[in-house]
Amino acid sequence: MEKTETHEPEAVIHLSTVRLPVKPSGPKVPGDVKASIESITWQARAQWAGARPMENPAVAYELHLRDLRRDPDEILRTIQDALCDAGVIKGGVSEKHRGPQIKLPIVHIGSRALLEEAHVYLWRDWVSFALWMQANSERLKGVVRTK
Repeated sequence: MEKTETHEPEAVIHLSTVRLPVKPSGPKVPGDVKASIESITWQARAQWAGARPMENPAVAYELHLRDLRRDPDEILRTIQDALCDAGVIKGGVSEKHRGPQIKLPIVHIGSRALLEEAHVYLWRDWVSFALWMQANSERLKGVVRTK
């Protein structure tokens, strides 16, 4: 039997919290937001388990939100900073990330859900990422490229 490549992500990071945080633009970060950011940073660090950081990976983000009126781009920036602080990716929002990034369609989980989640799919190999996107074209309808 011939082996076929799936081009699945090299790593998947699952983050969950009461409300996915958005880092405020000013220098003062409210305590609850700071705690939520620290929580997702520690979750990422624990799942990464000290592996070498990925430099310019291809990244796909999937958000599960209670309120669709929230700004997903601001949530993604906060998640990117948390991944950088956790040692998952090299560089942060302020530095130039050259890897392709996509935002998968947001999953509305309803107002009664207890936790919001983010799933971050990472590839070091951009070709595998492109082939994964091609193989999952039906699932990716409505995808927004962030870069």
